[in-house]
Amino acid sequence: MSNIVKPLAVSAHITCAPGEVFCFSLHNKVINLTDNNNQIITLHSFNNGLSPMGWSLRQDDFWYIYDLIERDHVAISQTNCGDLVFGDTTLCRQARQLNLTIQQPFTLQKNVVYTLLSPLKHSTGLFGDLASLLNQPLNAELQQFYEQISRFLTNQPFNLEPFIGLGPGLTPTFDDILVGIFAALYTDRSRHPQLVNMHTYLPESKLETLTTKVSAAFLTCAFKGTFTLNLLAVISSIRQYNQNTLAMKKLLSYGHSSGADLLLGIWIGTLLLEQDYHHNEVE
Repeated sequence: MSNIVKPLAVSAHITCAPGEVFCFSLHNKVINLTDNNNQIITLHSFNNGLSPMGWSLRQDDFWYIYDLIERDHVAISQTNCGDLVFGDTTLCRQARQLNLTIQQPFTLQKNVVYTLLSPLKHSTGLFGDLASLLNQPLNAELQQFYEQISRFLTNQPFNLEPFIGLGPGLTPTFDDILVGIFAALYTDRSRHPQLVNMHTYLPESKLETLTTKVSAAFLTCAFKGTFTLNLLAVISSIRQYNQNTLAMKKLLSYGHSSGADLLLGIWIGTLLLEQDYHHNEVE
């Protein structure tokens, strides 16, 4: 008899590739699968947020699926309607769909971002604690990174490849920073058509030669303007100038330093936008 499991929510941006599915990695909060098109599918335990390629499961359901994969080694597949099948268990795609884009663009204010982020002393992956970084000029490596993105935004030749994949973790430091930068940049609606072009310069196939597969998926989503639910909650807090400590806490719980790296990216993205606004005022 087939067992039916229903997720709490799914990303509105997940794809469907009917056929065999493979387990890519198992973690305490997420299960990463790859579909027939070699795209990442992520199953999230409740309270772990939701990624653009994600499904959110009740904690008991998450561990049930986890055990089916780890202990029972069941065959996994995806049906034509997008359901995931684990042996005799079907995880239904039909669930509440969440749009993981910035739906209310706004003008990012440097003073607001500083006020919300400066109390955070959490350590980034490579550059020390976040609070200190907000109170000093960008170091040489971050300044070079900043300049390459600035060149992209001003339609000049640029090269981000030397930075992709740098740093520790499943999603390396510079990749997380870049995702945070794009989250900041996507708050400016006028930038959207240009930002999507990054996917042309750095397609997922190219990214996978430079960094981890999971990180390449997150970068590809960020270039298209889709982000994790927890990162969007922080962006919403900034828009409302609301010191939502829960949103910050959830983001900062990402991995060892990914949350702090994402927030550093938001700060650098804010600096890029401020430079752009100032340039337009001068003109």
